[in-house]
Amino acid sequence: MRIHVKVPISLSRRAVRLSGKTGQQVSTTVEVRALLDKPLKIQVEAFDLEGKVTYEMEALEKERVYRIHLKNVTGTAQTYRGHLKVKTNYKERPELIIMVRGRFSD
Repeated sequence: MRIHVKVPISLSRRAVRLSGKTGQQVSTTVEVRALLDKPLKIQVEAFDLEGKVTYEMEALEKERVYRIHLKNVTGTAQTYRGHLKVKTNYKERPELIIMVRGRFSD
């Protein structure tokens, strides 16, 4: 038996890890892509790593492809875990959660 499941939204990564030496700037990018034939709109709903990580959203193709850039805030040695919750206009997948882990040491 074969089943074909059509995924409404593609995430290049569901989880990201930022790690390095204290004071080092580390960044990564997650790509969000619409796979249905209708416009995709996204907006950040919740972010629990304020002061540790910054994010920036960029639209590559209007209402089709987005990039979310995540970057650590340089500072002290620390380990953290959190998430970025993104709300979508797709009833098939109303939210996306990107897990973020960080580890910076001397």
